[in-house]
Amino acid sequence: MRYLMLMCLMLGVVGCSEKTSPVVVLVFPDGFRGVAILRWKQPEGIKLSPGGLNYTLHIPSSGVLAIQGKNMMVDWYRQEARYASGLPLPQGDQHTKDEEGVYLWDMGLNADASECWYVVGQAKDIEGVRERKMGVAPFKVVPRGNDKPLP
Repeated sequence: MRYLMLMCLMLGVVGCSEKTSPVVVLVFPDGFRGVAILRWKQPEGIKLSPGGLNYTLHIPSSGVLAIQGKNMMVDWYRQEARYASGLPLPQGDQHTKDEEGVYLWDMGLNADASECWYVVGQAKDIEGVRERKMGVAPFKVVPRGNDKPLP
């Protein structure tokens, strides 16, 4: 009996590890720079139709893509990005040292998980975007006894 339970457990672990995560490919117009937003649960948006486990999302030049249905990007997925010409768009993170390079920066979800925010640009271009995403003004230091923010 123990042997049978151990075999079932091992098959379950191996079976789970063999599952692959969906791949979301973000395709940007050539030369795109700026904020990109995926808006979920939009009746007028595009309907996703997966090619197997792959989803290709063509971001318009406005940077805003409306999508029908629930946000699938709250679950496990692998993300890739490129320009329409096929040129790869590398992803930036806290370990990115190249300050002049253009990267895709994942800014995360808004408060109700109905939007995924990104920035295509240099590291300096992400400043203030998280605050905009959450609908709050960027923090400014105001010295005590003075109503004018520091420069």
